[in-house]
Amino acid sequence: MRIRWIVEVSSLFQKKEFILKLNILHSDDFFSVERIFEVSNIDFTFFESEELASDLCERGYAVRQERYDIPDVIRITIKGAGYIERKVKRKQEQRINNEIDEKIDLVLSQLTKLGYGHEIVFNELKSLHTTLSKKSWSQLLKGKLIDLALDKVLSIEVAKSVYEQLTDSGIN
Repeated sequence: MRIRWIVEVSSLFQKKEFILKLNILHSDDFFSVERIFEVSNIDFTFFESEELASDLCERGYAVRQERYDIPDVIRITIKGAGYIERKVKRKQEQRINNEIDEKIDLVLSQLTKLGYGHEIVFNELKSLHTTLSKKSWSQLLKGKLIDLALDKVLSIEVAKSVYEQLTDSGIN
């Protein structure tokens, strides 16, 4: 039994990225772009596979194997693999940043329900978590929470709870 999957790829940009991602898995082998599209059930026009292969080669993301007469047989280069790895890393960082934003929003709404209204502090922290390292951001958060606890604006238990929710680690 042969399993075929359906991939949601329609634009030229998506097709290029799909080729790069798929070929990274088999970086030492040469593949036909047309065959990749056929197996993946991706619609393409008559010369599209050759043109996409040429475009990837011109950008330095792929190379052709000279002994093949088929113009769409390529192998992804280190530059092409690096491009995809950077894109994947950016998407992961974006996902992590979105998770932190959601956690801060949740903590802020919980604190507001408890009668603590320090939106300015948490909005500042929200804007800084994308520019600071995780360690620096955690230290800044800890400092802000300690200040609020010392000023008796937050209880120590609430400050600990907020820190644990936002960093997934404990505080002494």
